[in-house]
Amino acid sequence: MKLFQIKAKLTGNVVFEFKCKSLKICVEKSVSTGADLRGADLTGADLTGADLTGADLTGADLRGADLRGADLRGAYLRGAYLRGAYGERIKITEIPLQILGLQWDILIFDSHLKIGCEFHTISEWSTFDDNKINDMDHRALEFWKASKDFILSFCKSNGRG
Repeated sequence: MKLFQIKAKLTGNVVFEFKCKSLKICVEKSVSTGADLRGADLTGADLTGADLTGADLTGADLRGADLRGADLRGAYLRGAYLRGAYGERIKITEIPLQILGLQWDILIFDSHLKIGCEFHTISEWSTFDDNKINDMDHRALEFWKASKDFILSFCKSNGRG
């Protein structure tokens, strides 16, 4: 067992520490106990398969982090630095874009789009039929019909897709 510390990027202050086998376990423990990870320095962290459900990673530095298989449901990533981070079978090379204030928060990656908890390629989103959207959530179809053109054109105008 080793003592792992998660530090704030700007101040260097320790925001969480835990004696365990890996940084991944330390990060998961910090999330499960509600530790404040806003602005945390997680540069290059191997978070493969980590449960980050509901984590507030506002402004966190995740450059080069391996997020493959990580559960980011409900995670708040506003201002998080993700350049070079790896996700589930995708490489993130551009800073993700967010659209907030709609029925579901939207996160746009290089070629993927996350609306609420649904994560698919932008290409897939553009071809989903009404049944597929309705199967995602019973309230989704009305939202998608009203927002689809805006969301997809926003992706395209920002060189995503």
